[in-house]
Amino acid sequence: MGKHSAVMLECLDTADVSKAWEIWASEMAHLPQALTYAEAEQTLHYARTDCRSLRFWKRAYSHAWLTERGLPSGLPDDLRPLAHRLYPRVAEGVGIATYTRTPKALEVRGAMEAAVMECFEDKKTSPDFIRARMFEVRDRILKKW
Repeated sequence: MGKHSAVMLECLDTADVSKAWEIWASEMAHLPQALTYAEAEQTLHYARTDCRSLRFWKRAYSHAWLTERGLPSGLPDDLRPLAHRLYPRVAEGVGIATYTRTPKALEVRGAMEAAVMECFEDKKTSPDFIRARMFEVRDRILKKW
């Protein structure tokens, strides 16, 4: 990168996407370029995970940023467990619990389970949406009894 390598390293350190995108376009014009800000941001975070001269917590942050979006990370495998401890992933979910095994409780549980499966088939996986659908089905079953 020549004279811009120190500036690029600073961009990686501060996560300055715009400046890094500008440097990449001018110094590495012969390579494929990011067409959007989002692509430039993804590229910057990937570069941060691969940059050994950056502080680990910055590399770990970029690893978390990439993986939570389903994007590949350049963080070496041996550093990933530590990165996951620094930036744990939040997994949302819903639960169904019945305290009895009465026919009514089993019917409610079965209907709620079916509602969850329908949501996933329809690719509506927001926990809030699923929870609302489960309670809607539960209330309908309980009114029937």
